[in-house]
Amino acid sequence: NTRPLSTTVATPSTLAPTPTATPTPVAAGTNVTWTASATKAGPSDAQGVQLSLPLPATTRYVSATASTGGTCTTPAVGATGTVTCTWAGATAPTLVR
Repeated sequence: NTRPLSTTVATPSTLAPTPTATPTPVAAGTNVTWTASATKAGPSDAQGVQLSLPLPATTRYVSATASTGGTCTTPAVGATGTVTCTWAGATAPTLVR
């Protein structure tokens, strides 16, 4: 006798997120630029990569740009909140988003 067997295979994936702010320190009333990136450290592709950057309570959102293939969801201009950028599909090892 035989019967079908199904198995879900999970592929391990490691992302190393690194947010940075410039200038440091920033003077009150001036803009600060946040750069948030994640490097895919392997061994398998990461699927549907998403980076979220909660803005500090004393800052206000101005603009956001995702790298190629990404889209961002943002607070309204002048508001505080979280910037979330997403890349659909696979992110290969060593790729930076």
